[in-house]
Amino acid sequence: MAIYAIDFDNTLAITRFPEIVAPNKKMVAFAKAVKAQGHQIILWTSRAGADLENAVEWCRLQGLVFDAVNEPLPEQIKRWGNDEAKCTACGACVKACPKAIIEIRPQGKKSRRVYVSCVNKDKGAVARKACTVSCIGCGKCVKTCPFEAITLENNLAYIDPNKCKSCRKCVEVCPQGTIIELNFPPRKPKAEGTLATEAPKAEASKAAPAAEA
Repeated sequence: MAIYAIDFDNTLAITRFPEIVAPNKKMVAFAKAVKAQGHQIILWTSRAGADLENAVEWCRLQGLVFDAVNEPLPEQIKRWGNDEAKCTACGACVKACPKAIIEIRPQGKKSRRVYVSCVNKDKGAVARKACTVSCIGCGKCVKTCPFEAITLENNLAYIDPNKCKSCRKCVEVCPQGTIIELNFPPRKPKAEGTLATEAPKAEASKAAPAAEA
């Protein structure tokens, strides 16, 4: 039995993040086939919150039910580790990583975190070509953050965990879905503002009586 981790955006589905445009029929058929053969499939995506829920529901409607979503299977954790609860923040992985892409961040209250899930420093078009959910250095998150917790350097946004207050406004404005909100409860759907649509008052235009000669 094999385990397949499958991305969502522009892999299972053709998307214009966060909009889901159409299924990638070949990949959907492949995922169904390996599942039917008894293999396990994991949906692995940078989507979070409502965007992730929409993706999971979309997959369900395509006939795809995953064994895990954005996390390893229990047997993988047992064999290889990667159990967050066991991490002691010793820093050994940070020192060992040859690409210097591992960072130890404070867990925050109830282990909640907001972070940029990208280390690509290429310019927007090049970064997007390499990864559909890469940071493109647009700066929208920097402008939105009310706590000045986000900086932009070398085309890459970074959230300072010591300044971040977990308001998650940056998550909402990121056009790429690169900013991850971890261990937060599902967002409540925003109530659409009820616009006052009063019917235009009919003009009481009374015809003036014709003047008698």
